[in-house]
Amino acid sequence: MKFKYDARNQFRLLKKTKFLKVCFFRALFFIKRIFVKKNKQKCILLINFNNLGDLVCDTPSIRNIRKLYKNHKIVMLVRNESCKEFMQLYPYVDEIVEMPHSHEPLKKFAKFAFAFLKYKFDFSMQFVRPFHEYYRTYLPYIMNIKKRYGLIQIGYKKIYNRAFNYKIYLDNTTTRTEESLSLLKLANIPIDNEKTECFVDKSKVKKYDFKNYIVIQTCATIQSRMWHKNRFVELINKITLNINDLTILLTGVKAEEEYINSIKNSCNNKDKVFTICDVNISTLLSIIQHSKVVITNDTGPFHFARAFNIPTIVIFGISPPEYLIKEKSSNCLYFRGTEDCKDNCNVKSEDCKKIYKHSNSKNCCINNITVTEVYNAFLKILKRYRVDYTKLHID
Repeated sequence: MKFKYDARNQFRLLKKTKFLKVCFFRALFFIKRIFVKKNKQKCILLINFNNLGDLVCDTPSIRNIRKLYKNHKIVMLVRNESCKEFMQLYPYVDEIVEMPHSHEPLKKFAKFAFAFLKYKFDFSMQFVRPFHEYYRTYLPYIMNIKKRYGLIQIGYKKIYNRAFNYKIYLDNTTTRTEESLSLLKLANIPIDNEKTECFVDKSKVKKYDFKNYIVIQTCATIQSRMWHKNRFVELINKITLNINDLTILLTGVKAEEEYINSIKNSCNNKDKVFTICDVNISTLLSIIQHSKVVITNDTGPFHFARAFNIPTIVIFGISPPEYLIKEKSSNCLYFRGTEDCKDNCNVKSEDCKKIYKHSNSKNCCINNITVTEVYNAFLKILKRYRVDYTKLHID
């Protein structure tokens, strides 16, 4: 009989051994804390070890926590240096700390936890689903925080049951922002609204002379969220051919620069296309904030544009749009593939199946979305907002 690998079952086998080690460092933290003079100021620990888009989704929660706990010190643990740079722009958080990498050993996480021996945390709140982030999720438990709020997806109940003593079991019927706000409801924290926010440090913004431009984000954190570059080239060619006096900015990070330049160099009107890579987060946010329209994969700039209320077209791959967008609006149009991967797809069918099996949904290959669909949606947005261009042609 062919053995079928199940990551969750394998993870459960390791759980007991891992948990015993976690309990050892929890006890050690408790003993060490007896001999340390603690700070008098009360603190709150917030945790989000996902990427920038998820941080934006959690801004309503962070804002409302600060609104109620004005005199507390709010400490936030984040995934990496980019997330730390991004969160430093927010006025609601006092201290942002980068967490150890998820592949680091437990000793590294214990040492990280011991750095907070002096802190007096009233409660912790983890805004994201744990999945296989075992040590990151159990950090508040190691730190002996009495009130620990968190989210747990149904299939991981036993694994993370002790990580949180105030928890919500998710049933995949809420949006990403609603998930984190549900923890506030559990903690009886009043909620003003669900509006996400982005902030810009104007002193750090690099000045560009572009005035009449749109932003196109061609990359994403994983390939299954990236529309094929040939489709982006075709889209850019259509826009530059049919619309006058419009500049196209291709945004990304330094590591993506070669890929983004290959898209630009394949375009017919390269003089209208510019690449913006290797800029600080405030510069990127400012560029998006002043854009006429943003066309993007399901990645950070999508969330930035929505927070700034910029007209946006989103091309979805593996993630269902309903998880991120509560309801359709004229300001945010989106597409998601409706079929299995085809032979010319840049994402192999088997890779997609591994991803989709977790959500029990059919494959929705991103490259089944046509250029014509995206181009026509773009023109509808231009007309809706009465952007004055001399040539408009809808297929």
